[in-house]
Amino acid sequence: MCHFKSRLLVALLTLKIGLFAVFLWVNISPFPVISINELPIQPIKETRLEVPSLQVSDKVTPNKYIGLRIAESLPDGLELGVHFLIGSKSDVNIPMDFGIREVSKGKLKMLWLERVAELDDAQRVSQWEILDVLVIPQISRNQVFTTSYCFIGKEYEPEVFAIFDNQDKEYLTRARRAWKANRLSGKFEDISVRGVKCENESWNIP
Repeated sequence: MCHFKSRLLVALLTLKIGLFAVFLWVNISPFPVISINELPIQPIKETRLEVPSLQVSDKVTPNKYIGLRIAESLPDGLELGVHFLIGSKSDVNIPMDFGIREVSKGKLKMLWLERVAELDDAQRVSQWEILDVLVIPQISRNQVFTTSYCFIGKEYEPEVFAIFDNQDKEYLTRARRAWKANRLSGKFEDISVRGVKCENESWNIP
């Protein structure tokens, strides 16, 4: 019994010491005790993600012209540059009813590969069918795009045209890009610039 009382007294004494320590910490501690209800509440700001709006491009889709049949007049908004039949090549049996038409819409410049689709009663071309469209890359001020009298090596190639660095000479030889209007496939093709040269239309013009 005495032993039990001793343990009880020790427990009560420990409890008192603990309560006294809490009292001292609350009243003497340099760190103020703040009730959770006293904490300042910061309003939550609504954050909205800025999603860029999608705008429908007003750029021309060149491929939409493929298959179109036209006369000499063009659809609204298009301007005509040069228009010519692709020339013949000796010893090569290729139909002669193909043409190249240079067309622009604003800053966009295109070439249309065309074939005669219809003749009138006088056997003149009344309609052309657009087979393929090539968008001409933008060129710098010291460059020129030409479709005039082109060669690969010593062979005349009427289907070839190219972008060159401008030169003060009869034939342009520094080709940067070159293409072929393939009459057999009805498509424009990228080709190597090696050996490509074309007549300089602006050479020796006063």
